[in-house]
Amino acid sequence: MKSFSIITTSANADVNMVHNRMPVFLLDKETQSRYLDEPDLGEVLGMLRTIPEGNLYMYRVSETLNSPKFNVPSLHDLVEEPPTLF
Repeated sequence: MKSFSIITTSANADVNMVHNRMPVFLLDKETQSRYLDEPDLGEVLGMLRTIPEGNLYMYRVSETLNSPKFNVPSLHDLVEEPPTLF
């Protein structure tokens, strides 16, 4: 059986306007290797922290993404924000 988990942490300022939690990111290969090889739980838990602001880019996508009926790469394409009066 194959499985996976998404480990979350408190949201940084980039994500907090959308949700109060976000996935943990292991940003470099060295940290990823240490996470997989480290036997000490304290060391591993120390790696599970919120990333600094400015590492993520958020943009609007098609609302079709909310439907499980569709599974095409174009769902992740940028959708321009509609114009507003104010």
